Amino acid sequence: LSERILSAQIRLSADLAERLQTRPGETAIVSPAGVAATLSLLDIGTDKAFRKAAQRVLGFDNKLDAAADFTNLRQEVASLGRASADGAAFSFVNAAVFDPKLRLTSDVLELMRATGAEVSQKALSEPSTVKGINDWVAAKTRNRIPSILDNGATDANAVMLNALYFKSDWAAAFDKAMTRPMPFVEFDGKRGDVPMMHGKFSLPFRANQRFAAVELRYKASRLSLVIATTADKPARLQEFDAVTDWPIVENFADA
Repeated sequence: LSERILSAQIRLSADLAERLQTRPGETAIVSPAGVAATLSLLDIGTDKAFRKAAQRVLGFDNKLDAAADFTNLRQEVASLGRASADGAAFSFVNAAVFDPKLRLTSDVLELMRATGAEVSQKALSEPSTVKGINDWVAAKTRNRIPSILDNGATDANAVMLNALYFKSDWAAAFDKAMTRPMPFVEFDGKRGDVPMMHGKFSLPFRANQRFAAVELRYKASRLSLVIATTADKPARLQEFDAVTDWPIVENFADA
C-alpha cells in the first residue's frame, strides 16, 4: 500500500476501534481494508458530496482531491486481489448485490465489475439471493464465516461484501512448550496471569519511554504483524495516536 493509503487505514482503524470498544475489557477487531474497499466501489457513479464525506470517513486528509484518492484506492484494492500469496493462503475479494428497485445504469455496473468485484442485481427479499450471499461468504473465508445474513433484506437496496482470508506460519516460530503463565495488567488495573509465548529472536523493534513495538514476520516475506503496547501501565486507545506512524516508516526499527 502507498504511504498515504496506509496512513489513512491506520487512522480509520483507530477511529473504528474507539467507537466500537466502548467498555474496558472489550476487544474490538476491525477491518479498515474492507470498509475502504466497499466505499471505493460505492464511489463509482456517486456525487461529490458523498465522495468528500467518504474521503473523511476513511481517514484521508484533504491534501488530495477526493476523486484522486478513490481512484488510487481502487487500484490498490485491485492489486491486493491479484497479489501473489508468496507461500501463504491469502485472498482479498469484493462483491455487491443490488436490488432491482435500485435502478443502476449499465455503465455504472460495468465500471464496478471492471475493478474485479463480483457485482450482480438480484431481489434481496428472495431466499435464494440470501443463500447465494451466504454461500459466497463461506467459500471466500474457507467456512470461517459460514453465513452473514439470517433472513431476507427486504428493506435494503444493496448488500456490500468484502472478504479477507490470510493464513501463514511465522518466519521464526514460537516453541509451544515455552508458553507459560505471566502477569498481565488489564486497563482497569486488575491483575492476573495469562499464557504468554516466549522465544529468543532477532526482530525489528523500537520503543520510547511510553510505548514499545515489535514486527513479527511471516514466512510470506512481504507480510508482517506489528504489535504495539505500553512499556508499563495500560493506556487508553487514544494515547496510541502517538505511535500510529510507526508501522509506515520504511525502516521500522531505525525510525
